[in-house]
Amino acid sequence: MIFYPYDLKEFEEKSRGFYFDYESFVPGIILTNIEDIGNYIKNTDKEYLKIIKTFKNKYMEKSDGFSTKRLFNILNNNKN
Repeated sequence: MIFYPYDLKEFEEKSRGFYFDYESFVPGIILTNIEDIGNYIKNTDKEYLKIIKTFKNKYMEKSDGFSTKRLFNILNNNKN
């Protein structure tokens, strides 16, 4: 997972900022240069897979492939 906040410093300085410290919060590498993104993709560090899994488990627990089914059931007043 690559984060490409090309305008991160500008956003932090001229906008409302973030609720969390962006650089320590995001579950992946932060790159602000297109060439670095290409190089990173070619040489992915497997350690980041662990970071991504931890983030997913904490913030995306319902990301199980059944979101559409749950929404359908809610809209149709079904219990399952």
